Formats: sequence, structure tokens, C-alpha cells
Amino acid sequence: MKKLSAIPVILALVLVLAGCGSQAAPVNQSKVLAYANPITDNLLAGFNSGDYVKFTRDFDAVMRSAVKESTIQELRAKLGQYQSRQLVTIQQTGPANDPVMVVLYKAVFSKDNNVIITISFQKMGNKEQVAGLYFK
Repeated sequence: MKKLSAIPVILALVLVLAGCGSQAAPVNQSKVLAYANPITDNLLAGFNSGDYVKFTRDFDAVMRSAVKESTIQELRAKLGQYQSRQLVTIQQTGPANDPVMVVLYKAVFSKDNNVIITISFQKMGNKEQVAGLYFK
């Protein structure tokens, strides 16, 4: 499967930089999913409709500048329409005072029923934002 080039690089940078911090505290799964699921729902609704603005609404500035509309269209052509997802795991990286929450979902698309979506969330101000995104 063809992998997106800019998105994995950004995710890798976020994870490497965040991993330099102290050992992570236990993850409060309910708290993370309270923001991760609505953001992911919106992102995937934008994916299905081809709405770049909706897809990137919750991206941080680095992600928004790295992900081009053409990249989304190429991914849509390869995967088809998003249909469903199931939570795989949630991991915390980075220091406790500035954690990055990494959420993995197993997703089903119309052209591929075994896609792992990895989304990294980081608090920017008072809002959680997408700091990394990877479809594999």
C-alpha cells in the first residue's frame, strides 16, 4: 500500500520529540476519547465528502500546512469511502505537563477493510488538536 510521505514524517517527528520526556502516566481512556472521537468523526466526514476545510479543521498549524488537498484526494481514490472504525489502543508520549496522546483505530473503507489510522493529539492553548495523522 502506498504511504503518504509528509504525514508520516510529521508524526514521526512528533513522536520522537515527545518521547524525549519523562515516563508517561496511565492514560484516562474516557477522557481522551471524549475529544478524540468527535475530532476523528469530523476528520473522516470531511474525508468522505472531500471537504478539505472540514478534514483539516482540528489540525495544528504544522499539519495544516503539510497536508495538501491533493494528498487527501489521492488517499480517497486509494481507500474509497470511510465506513467504520474500532479503537485499537491509546498511548501517551512526552512529558506529563505536555503529553501527546496517540490513538490507533482499525478502520474499514470501501476499498480496503484493514486500515490502521494513527492520530496524535496535543493540547494547543485550551484545545486538543491533531498533531500527526497516518493511514496504513
